[in-house]
Amino acid sequence: MPAYAFEALSADGQTRKGTLEADSAKSARTQLRTQGLVPLSVDAVQAAPAGSAGAFFTRRVFGAQALSVWTRQLAGLVVSGLPLDAPVPEFPPTDMSHGFNRTLLAAAARENMTLRDLYNLIAAARGHWVITGSPKRIADILEEWFVTHAADGFNILPPWFPGQFDAFVDQVVPELQRRGLFRTAYEGTTLRENLGLARPPGRCSA
Repeated sequence: MPAYAFEALSADGQTRKGTLEADSAKSARTQLRTQGLVPLSVDAVQAAPAGSAGAFFTRRVFGAQALSVWTRQLAGLVVSGLPLDAPVPEFPPTDMSHGFNRTLLAAAARENMTLRDLYNLIAAARGHWVITGSPKRIADILEEWFVTHAADGFNILPPWFPGQFDAFVDQVVPELQRRGLFRTAYEGTTLRENLGLARPPGRCSA
């Protein structure tokens, strides 16, 4: 089975590194999420021969805080009686976040997710798009989405503050600036000026 080196974030803000076996990078990320970890990077490596000194094993790791959060959120699923390892069922419409709910349920149907898979997806980043990897790889992905008009901007939600926010500013932003995708200076001193919007006449102007 392939081996993957990973870097992941625990619930207490600590970075964890290691190696695990999985069928694919996606499966490796799923394993990390089931351990209460947020994957930051997952890269394929050559697996050590069975029985060698480099062989490894995996285990579930839960910090006290991660276990508390995971247990509290999973409790609602458990008491519902829904089977966690069966395909995600059809849910009745709700009065909250219609578009987001439809997006998640469509993804679950498209990728044949179980309820456990869907929970792990939401637990990792509340269901939002997660990018991991080197600054160059992250810049490559953002550039592709931008230049193909798949997005005209991004809200950056680092896994923790200030560490990963600083890392994005210090490592990814300069890479985007080198590509001409991120400004190096502001046009004005107000949001209106930076967006190139004309100032409307005041209500009391003659």
